[in-house]
Amino acid sequence: MIICRLCGESFESITASHLKFRHNTTLDTYTLRFPDAVLTSPDLLRRRNDAIRATLESWNYREEKSRIMTEVCSTPEWTETSRLAQLRRFEDPKEHRKLSEAQFRRYEDPEEHRKTSLAMQTALEDPQVRRRMSEAGLARYDRPGEREKTSKAVLEAFERPEVQERKREAYQNPLRSKRLSEASSKVWSTPGYWEAHSGENSPFWKGGQAGYGYAWGATREHILIRDNYTCQICKSQRNLQVHHIDHDRENILDPNLITLCRSCNVSELSHPEWKVLLQQKVKEIIELSEKERY
Repeated sequence: MIICRLCGESFESITASHLKFRHNTTLDTYTLRFPDAVLTSPDLLRRRNDAIRATLESWNYREEKSRIMTEVCSTPEWTETSRLAQLRRFEDPKEHRKLSEAQFRRYEDPEEHRKTSLAMQTALEDPQVRRRMSEAGLARYDRPGEREKTSKAVLEAFERPEVQERKREAYQNPLRSKRLSEASSKVWSTPGYWEAHSGENSPFWKGGQAGYGYAWGATREHILIRDNYTCQICKSQRNLQVHHIDHDRENILDPNLITLCRSCNVSELSHPEWKVLLQQKVKEIIELSEKERY
């Protein structure tokens, strides 16, 4: 129980109606006059929280809420309204940064990270969810300037030391390689997937060419040394590969080669606008090397 500072009576909670009809004042005035006053007893707060938690953990409640939200969010009007509201939020740099920092803080909690990951994995098991996410991603990249804006934001994020450190820690996690290997094996063992993504159906198909030539080993080592054994996008120093910027295996001149980690090398296929950025980065590296030489 808590005691009202004005009349000395005991209550479980100091309500606005008590202050208004008994003392002709408001909650704001009461808290300003008594800044350290407690308005609700700990026992009442605990009972309220227990009741709310029990409701939220109820399977029927979660199932019904999920059904209602699915029906509402699947309507075209809601989808368009939500999309426009999200775009307005992300167009504000302060709001964008605030959302990003809040997300990072949330993922620093291991339990919150685990629950979010589990929920995402469960959602992605639904073919309709995967299809909607794929369609939304494609529609987003079809908008003028969206692909360039996203690529620029990703490259700028990789320049931040804290992002590089988080990615380095992720790559050093032994469970990551195991999960990726299991996921890759599961995908490639799907009936028909191998035939649909190998040979001439592969995005890496180059007309049956094999290898990079007898001089590739020395050339590759030269580029890795030049780039200080560091991915030139995310600054990782693991799983490094030498990338052909123009995708021509026979063009092994220095301006066409750059060091990327495996993840960035694969991502480059879906970001054709990176080509100009990589060419500019190689040009800067070569100019810096020549200055240091002389």
